[in-house]
Amino acid sequence: MHLYMGFGLYQVLGRPLSMGEAPVYLLRTPCSNILVNTGRADEVEILMRNLLELGVGISEVSYAILTVPSGEAAGSCRILRELNPNLLTVASVVNARAFREGGKGLDPCPISIEVREQYQLDECSGVSVFFNAVDTAVAAFGEGWGVAILSVGGAASSTIPRDLVKEVLSRGVGRLLLCSAAEPGCLHLKASELRLGTKGG
Repeated sequence: MHLYMGFGLYQVLGRPLSMGEAPVYLLRTPCSNILVNTGRADEVEILMRNLLELGVGISEVSYAILTVPSGEAAGSCRILRELNPNLLTVASVVNARAFREGGKGLDPCPISIEVREQYQLDECSGVSVFFNAVDTAVAAFGEGWGVAILSVGGAASSTIPRDLVKEVLSRGVGRLLLCSAAEPGCLHLKASELRLGTKGG
């Protein structure tokens, strides 16, 4: 099972699809399949089955962006890396050590790319990751639209980090899909409805 959120974004794990609290998203671009979080270790089979429903095998996933070092959000990270050694895991420099050391329901997981502030995964996919001391935002952009997934605050709020707002405005985005990596749910917003947050630079 999966839920299509819009603009190439699918929810593939988490309520109401599984018992996990934190949603796992698959972002499909012309160049890459990107997971935002990996979900619980005991739900790997459900995740893989839901990905296959979309025609995506785990070996076809290029990146896993990890937002929070917890078993709910990233408990299956190590397992997915073992199944796909080419999977690149992406995390904030603030959280990278916690992912590598594990604990509290999280098995140690190697981190391929540590991001200090902003990182573009690849030019073709148009996906960027924004980190600051508090939270994570993952953004993808197309012609006139954008997708943003926030690690905290989520879709219940239209306040997003200042640097991400600047990115949205500089790209001329008219419509934005704003989702939460903490709890299921997305908002469809017009760019004019965004409130400038105080986080970020």
